[in-house]
Amino acid sequence: MPMDAARRDLYLTALGVVRYRPRPAHGDAAAVCAEVSQQQFATDPAPMVPSSAAVPPVPAALSPVTEVERSESPLAALREQTRTPVAVTRAVPEIPPEPAIVPVGAPAALAFRIACWQPAPDLLVFDALPAGGWPDRERMALLSNMLRAIGRLPGPLAAAEVIDWPPFAGADASLAGARESLALFVAGRMATAPFRWLLALGEISWHCLGADSGHTVGTELALAGDARAILLPGLADMLAVPARKAETWRAIRQLAPAAN
Repeated sequence: MPMDAARRDLYLTALGVVRYRPRPAHGDAAAVCAEVSQQQFATDPAPMVPSSAAVPPVPAALSPVTEVERSESPLAALREQTRTPVAVTRAVPEIPPEPAIVPVGAPAALAFRIACWQPAPDLLVFDALPAGGWPDRERMALLSNMLRAIGRLPGPLAAAEVIDWPPFAGADASLAGARESLALFVAGRMATAPFRWLLALGEISWHCLGADSGHTVGTELALAGDARAILLPGLADMLAVPARKAETWRAIRQLAPAAN
């Protein structure tokens, strides 16, 4: 069966053979246009149909650049310089502020003054004061009455000696150091002017003489030699709470002349 011209031309076009034909007459223009349209439809690739589930293409990761490529190719070096590192984001846990660290067993710093009197040969008196403080008139009057009640003030009460702790700025301010310092003072006084009794007024005086939190008013502590300390409220405590005067009297009335 002979092949028509249109089909033959289609096969030749598919094979890449260009065939020149004589220009058709005016009447054949429509037929030629139809033939060309058929040939284009037969040779054009199928159109792409968009899909709603299409996923946008993922850019390919840049491959590492070797040292040889970097030295031989300026483009490779440029690619290496402009490479964007992959940022890795990690949640940083919130770290609470650390509390201030206080060494376990660290000695507490103390600052105080102890007023000292020796109104009678056998009696020494300590009264605890704030650092830099001095016994005021009310304290002196109260102490004078106490001493007269036990027969230990034959004349006016002399001015107090003072023991400061710490002895100077930057010195040891611990309780252990205060106890050692006061023990040396007591030993020195015992050597130069021996006494039998020591009235320790105020809890600071108590602790510096070796008392602990379990001791109460009226407790007696043994000192060097045969001396003994009697723990009493401070003069300021007795002025603030008058009922403590009776408590003090019960602790010291054994020293009164009538009791001996």
